[in-house]
Amino acid sequence: MTITSISDLASNLLLRSNSSRLRGDLSRLVGELSSGRVAARETAVDGSFRAVSAIQQSISRLDAFKISATEAAGFAGAVQDSLGAIHDLTSDLSTAFIAAGGAGTITQASALAEEARQDFTFITNKLNTQYAGRSLFAGATTDRAAVIDGADILNAVKTAVSGATTAAGVAAAVDAWFAPGADFDTIAYLGSDKPLASMQVGSDRSVALQVTAADDEFREMLKGATLAVLVNDGPLVGNAAEQMDLARLAGKTLIAGNEALLDLRASVGLVEERIEAASVANASESSAMTTALLAFVTKDEFDGASELRQIESQIEILYTLTARTSALRLTDYL
Repeated sequence: MTITSISDLASNLLLRSNSSRLRGDLSRLVGELSSGRVAARETAVDGSFRAVSAIQQSISRLDAFKISATEAAGFAGAVQDSLGAIHDLTSDLSTAFIAAGGAGTITQASALAEEARQDFTFITNKLNTQYAGRSLFAGATTDRAAVIDGADILNAVKTAVSGATTAAGVAAAVDAWFAPGADFDTIAYLGSDKPLASMQVGSDRSVALQVTAADDEFREMLKGATLAVLVNDGPLVGNAAEQMDLARLAGKTLIAGNEALLDLRASVGLVEERIEAASVANASESSAMTTALLAFVTKDEFDGASELRQIESQIEILYTLTARTSALRLTDYL
């Protein structure tokens, strides 16, 4: 029988090596059990990172969609707020002009016309609203205002209607000024003919907020507000009967514009719902992916406890062997 002997130095080194290894395993295991995560992912996934990498890429993609959806929701909300403010203002204005044109006096109509001038400035300011540095109603050119200053628009229209002698004539001239391809497009509207590009808010979901100040809904509303101002600042001043007719026309046009704005607000509301639905879907998918990732890297408490007991047992055995080896004497071999 062949007897293999190990020197004292080799034995000492072997015991030290095993002791160091077991202490390292113990430290790693305590850390894993306290954090709930495995220390070496390559061990957790059996040396293959393909599945984990795919999950991490999905999570990163969903994080990007979350940011995009948040931006889209903010942009849509700002558009909705502006539309709501304009609608509330012109709704009150239309009601007041209908009443003044029906049973009011020229004094009342003139006073309302002065209020309408301020309202017109408010409307154009709302059309030039920005969100996060991007113009809401300028189409693809989000780096500029949508329309020129309200006072400049009124001055340009006033010049265009200067030759009219009746309320119907003023209304016709205003209608022509705001018609597609006419003066409003060449003088007042500063935005792009191209709508804002769609925003990707999910892997298979995108939304389009293609609302510009050049839309028919805004043209109709601006026409009504312009007619309201011209009641007391136009070619009909001094002709009370025609001024009152113009007040009634302004009220009717504003009502038509308000109805169109309601439809526009409804369409923006649908976009907001789609963004919300995409956000919910993204959050659900992200949660599922995170759970799947944790399944790879989470330390099982039961397995960890069993492994801990094994290491503790090995350490006890090692300490016993070390103690016995250290106590050996030459006489024990003789």
